[in-house]
Amino acid sequence: MGGQIVGVNNSGISAHPNTSIDVGAYNCFKSKPMDKLMMFRWIEMGALIPVMRLHRGLPLCDHWRFDEDKETLEQWKKYAKLHAKLFPYIYTLAQQAEDKGLPMVRHLSLQYPKDKEALKQDYQFMLGDRILSAPVITEKEGGARDDINKGTTSWKVYLPTGNWYHYWTNKKYAGNATYDMPASPGFLPMFIQEGKIIPTFNKEVDTFVEGVEDPSIKDFEYVNDSIEVYFYGYGKDTLTLWDGTVIKCSREVGKEGVYEIENKHNRTYTCVFID
Repeated sequence: MGGQIVGVNNSGISAHPNTSIDVGAYNCFKSKPMDKLMMFRWIEMGALIPVMRLHRGLPLCDHWRFDEDKETLEQWKKYAKLHAKLFPYIYTLAQQAEDKGLPMVRHLSLQYPKDKEALKQDYQFMLGDRILSAPVITEKEGGARDDINKGTTSWKVYLPTGNWYHYWTNKKYAGNATYDMPASPGFLPMFIQEGKIIPTFNKEVDTFVEGVEDPSIKDFEYVNDSIEVYFYGYGKDTLTLWDGTVIKCSREVGKEGVYEIENKHNRTYTCVFID
């Protein structure tokens, strides 16, 4: 699995703006079939890649499927929802890639070129300039094929300069340090940099296709009529979305956070300030 991250990081450094991985692998040439725990981890890793896709591939071996049992399907559903929720941010990164040539997935050294420790982190990556992902890529040996309890429960993560918020708990960590982070199966070590805007969709969606005729299908127009903005900690930030909407957020210690939206595109907006 680690080779997937290395490949994506190298692709960005090599000026490829968008890359994807095969969640769940493609085949198992000269290796044993993937078990349930590895599928759990692969789903976590794939959720913060711009294109989150399954690729069953050649029927050479019996990999664990995303729908093999209810628990695995719930894992896929959880992270597919996360990926869809982040669509406004991911789509904005796609526009930045077109306008400026910036890769959507970035090796930490691209964001922190003077940080010698960031240069070493080949198995972590940034989604854009404000979300850090550190997928678990090794586990304990042994255990039954369907046993996820054999998985590690902590993972070493390097956080660059600044403060970082753990996505699942909102706990704040100081940067320029390595931590043993909680990482039980089902919980990707994922962090948001302090003082940054994260735009999200606040409704569930069936498809990002536009103009679906069936009114029961929640399409792009349905979900794109409102955006929920998250602002982590303190500071000041401006983010221009893919469609030209400009979001400005700021918050000082001891004061209420404020936000401003320019070029609203007939959407409603809310802003959540995370302590």
